[in-house]
Amino acid sequence: MESSELLWESSNEELKAACKVLNTDYVCLTCEMSFKKGAIFGNPDEVLMDAEMAAKEHRSRNRVSPFHSILMHERKYTGLSEHQQTMIEYSCAALGNK
Repeated sequence: MESSELLWESSNEELKAACKVLNTDYVCLTCEMSFKKGAIFGNPDEVLMDAEMAAKEHRSRNRVSPFHSILMHERKYTGLSEHQQTMIEYSCAALGNK
């Protein structure tokens, strides 16, 4: 499934969590990394975790704001104008409108 399709077919809760459950995987909505349900994953701290926890850990380690995630997609998928994209970029960078 294409990244833009993942984004558009996600519920509000999935967008907040930044991951979606597809068949037997948890998929990161930002980078499309997937974690197989039922598998046990380890992280550098030697903590073992299931797919759901691994997806959450991945999200916290690779924190990208939802705005940056949206800006990574082409305008034809987001429906944003060039001006709207620029305003979101300025807002994310905490720049004023002056």
